Amino acid sequence: MEEYELVKELEATFDENLQILLTTNGGLEKVVEEELTERLETIDLQPQQIKTRPLGYDGHVLIELKSGLTTIWPILKQLRSIHHIIFLMDSFSLPQADHLVHIPSRLKQLALPFMKAGRTFRITANRTGNQRYGSMDVQRAAGQLIDERFPCAVDLEQHDINIRVDVYKNQCLIGLQLTNTSLANRYNRSYRPRISLKPHIAYGMVHEANLPNESLKILDPFCGSGSILMEAGHIYPDWDLYGSDLYQNAIEGAYNNLKRENLEGRVELRQADVLELHHYFNADFFDAIITNPPYGIKLSRNKDYALFYKNLLKETAIVLKPGGKLVMLAMKWSQLKNLVVNKTQFTIRKLSRLETGDLHPRLFVLEKIKEV
Repeated sequence: MEEYELVKELEATFDENLQILLTTNGGLEKVVEEELTERLETIDLQPQQIKTRPLGYDGHVLIELKSGLTTIWPILKQLRSIHHIIFLMDSFSLPQADHLVHIPSRLKQLALPFMKAGRTFRITANRTGNQRYGSMDVQRAAGQLIDERFPCAVDLEQHDINIRVDVYKNQCLIGLQLTNTSLANRYNRSYRPRISLKPHIAYGMVHEANLPNESLKILDPFCGSGSILMEAGHIYPDWDLYGSDLYQNAIEGAYNNLKRENLEGRVELRQADVLELHHYFNADFFDAIITNPPYGIKLSRNKDYALFYKNLLKETAIVLKPGGKLVMLAMKWSQLKNLVVNKTQFTIRKLSRLETGDLHPRLFVLEKIKEV
């Protein structure tokens, strides 16, 4: 089923007091709120309220609308910081036991007027907590209830309706997912390393740099597949973009990915060792460096992170202009923080925690100290 057709149907059926849930990675909630607020300024519609982390759980932003779902829909679809858009129908606390009985009973109380004869459906469930059941158990319990109530067949791939049942410890959210695919899956890359930065996280890093759309020189010295360069290229047409990587296959792969986005002419790529940046770029050359250094499986378990971060800070300080920004993710974040606090040419402007799967790196926004 086409997304917009379902949106129009919802607006006609639920004509006021709509709750729209946006999903993202934990730690990007404020980025979503700021991006949404900025985009809403282009249309004559303001939601009643925007809430980050409703119910206290990460990775969610709630929009409360009196009306105007079809008006705001194009804006929501443009958001670069989110996964999915969900029409929230119910949220409730779970009892201490019998969750798989209680959830279908709540689902049974909902009218679900969009479950029309001939339509197909699926249940998508996410679960966090130490429950003795898994997300598949939630899907089966909810799916059985829907199957009994409505003349609709299950279709996990080509479904018309996708009902979300998400359990967060002792809370449950029931909604209708309006996006067919994640908005974060926006690039058809020919070069895709096994571990690469997701586009919406790359967007968050670019956003947190808080730089104007002027003729600025921006570098990603661990460019990999080019996620940060692609996001920056689409958002800031006036930036001069540079990318480097230690490996030639990464440079070639990033170029091919950028070409698919018609950005290859805006980015200068070089094979370069990040720990010798001063050999490849002039001093005080860049206005900002936005990057995701390797960590975890990509960096040897025996790697001296403190030494790595020390040398990285030294090299980036050389090629950054005074007052320039260094935006980077760090897994061994306490070591990086100690280096910056104790003795470097940088000061910390912002430090936040991100969730990327089972990992929880920190996003640093550093600024090179201006000489007095």
